Amino acid sequence: MKKIVSVIAVSAFLLLTLAGCGAIPDMDVEQEEMISEYAVSLLLKYDSENHSRLVNVDNYVTAYETAKRIHDQAEEAYYNKLAEEENKRREEAERQEELNNSYSQETPSQGGGSEYSEEGSGSSGNRGDGNGGATVVDTQSIEEFLGVGAFTFAYAGFDVMNDYPEDSMDFVPYISASEGGELCVVYFNVTNNSSEASTLDIIDIVPMTYFKLAVNGGSFKSVVRTILEDDIAVYSGTFAAGETKRLVLIAEIREGTIVDNLELRITKGNDALTKSLR
Repeated sequence: MKKIVSVIAVSAFLLLTLAGCGAIPDMDVEQEEMISEYAVSLLLKYDSENHSRLVNVDNYVTAYETAKRIHDQAEEAYYNKLAEEENKRREEAERQEELNNSYSQETPSQGGGSEYSEEGSGSSGNRGDGNGGATVVDTQSIEEFLGVGAFTFAYAGFDVMNDYPEDSMDFVPYISASEGGELCVVYFNVTNNSSEASTLDIIDIVPMTYFKLAVNGGSFKSVVRTILEDDIAVYSGTFAAGETKRLVLIAEIREGTIVDNLELRITKGNDALTKSLR
């Protein structure tokens, strides 16, 4: 402020001094505007209140809060969509299960000492399974039946649990059992036996491939198709040469069920493969 007063005083002194020395020259409008602008710039230059070093953070805080709110809303919408898709898949699986129970009478094998179950009627060997004459090709391996010869599928046990994966964090997809039920999670070690990277794409197999599980000699029920990365039923991924991954099939069973016997059925078009896992 002292600088401003000094500038004004000096300017006034010079004007008075020059006025005494002679007539003030005439100036046109443009010249007067130039002098006025110059005077204003001088005043602003020495105005201490015009050069604040403090940063107004209100705009930054507002922008951060807006971005965080948008992020939280998008995250919530994403997980709501995941939950909605999982519920739709579960409802579809339950509907398909009801149809299977209504229109298909499937019974486990009664033959002794056989590694595989045999169903339907007819002589030994390939048999119909009671759903339109589908062929049960029990002599094939899983990989042969699926047409993915570069891989091998080896049964690796099972677990019964309420949630899978059990140690999943909030932002990682997982599946939970319905009220009154539990999840039977069946493990398979899948190995790429080729000398180069290979892709296993179950959902791209034509015709469409379906997986079912039967527990303790009961009827075969469709597995739950999930969005989990290790779900065989919808798996699509690349294996390095010689790499082994543990993949799963998940079925929902009644709470408290003790699993003594476990069978797998894979259907592809008019063909079916049945394997006794346990």
